[in-house]
Amino acid sequence: VAGHGVGAALMMANFRACLRIESRNNFAIRTILAKVNDYLIESDLPGSYVTAFYGVLDRRNHRLTYANAGHNAPFVAHSNGKFEILDTGGLLLGSFEQATYQETTLDLQKGDILVFYTDGVTESRDGSGKEFGTESLKRLVRKYRDLSASNMVQRICEDVLKYQSSEIGRDDLTLSIVKYV
Repeated sequence: VAGHGVGAALMMANFRACLRIESRNNFAIRTILAKVNDYLIESDLPGSYVTAFYGVLDRRNHRLTYANAGHNAPFVAHSNGKFEILDTGGLLLGSFEQATYQETTLDLQKGDILVFYTDGVTESRDGSGKEFGTESLKRLVRKYRDLSASNMVQRICEDVLKYQSSEIGRDDLTLSIVKYV
């Protein structure tokens, strides 16, 4: 959710309520996101928007169906060492009328690692203003891939915080890792 304070909290509450309602009435992720977008537009909170990644995991068929609504593109570190960006979807929610969304599927293998993060991770800057970046995040996922998901999160966040310059300021860091077993 963009912003801080009461306005952002209201937007998040509204988003969550809309998402719950629509996910009970629809199964297609693209439909759910389009309807949630319309509801958020109707709420008319100027300058407010939400970025989101919506995914449904089918454990029986080892498949993730997802759509990305303007969020930092998560990625999969496949067990074979390749990375795949999860960017199929559409625009952020709550800003563009009649936005449409695409969904796609991703087949998962044992040992794949799903990495979800906010811009506070990749846009962290060192003392010279250089961004941490997605490639650095991928490098750390490779480095720590044998740890548990929670230990990976802890170690990566520690490394990002060491990288950041306190003089430039700090953004929120949100990082979630799912190890597919």
